Amino acid sequence: MRTLLLSILVAAPLARGEEAAPDRAPAAQVALAAPATASSGTDPADLPPPPAPPATPAATDAAAPRTGSRFGVQVETGLPEGLAVGVTFRPVSSVRLWAGPAWNYVSFGGQLGVAIVPFRWALSPVLSLEAGRYFRADLSRFVNEGTGAPKGVEPLLKNVSYDYAAAHLGFELGSQRGFAFSVRAGLAYVRMATHGSTAPTSSGTAGDAQVYFVDPRVNATIPSVKLGFQYSF
Repeated sequence: MRTLLLSILVAAPLARGEEAAPDRAPAAQVALAAPATASSGTDPADLPPPPAPPATPAATDAAAPRTGSRFGVQVETGLPEGLAVGVTFRPVSSVRLWAGPAWNYVSFGGQLGVAIVPFRWALSPVLSLEAGRYFRADLSRFVNEGTGAPKGVEPLLKNVSYDYAAAHLGFELGSQRGFAFSVRAGLAYVRMATHGSTAPTSSGTAGDAQVYFVDPRVNATIPSVKLGFQYSF
């Protein structure tokens, strides 16, 4: 009997301990699940976002391809265009505009034009249109006994000017960024004007005719050839 009572007294505390253990487990789990930031007092929402990864150079270059320079300079010479130096501007890759002063050995002037290069090869086709004007010049110094020109036309050569318009088709060798060389041929329409009048002398013989020229003008369409050098920067 005494042995039975001792067994009951020992088993009762063990049973109460096993029932209390599950009640203590959630508290321990809650303590372990608490965020580490709670101990430091910092709210996770206040932390700055992580920095974005930098763009690679390859991706940047692919997004902004190089299409060549818009500005440049050029030097061209031809007949009847003379020698010209111009500033070029390319609004689109296939069109080049230019304007600048010109010189034809006897007078100064100016010209402007447009060149169209529809596509780029090693040797590219080019079409150009241009117009220019040379101011008044004195050509009488080129008239002498050796030229065979009559003395009566000398007054007409003291004040000569001409305008022209030309169209050329040819080829251009080079690139849009750097040097390029062009050879073109076509037609030019020239309008030459003189300012003055002739003063012919009469031999006094009956029936002689006297012809006066006052501000004569000459219009002509002539062949034209042109060479050009361009540099884009």
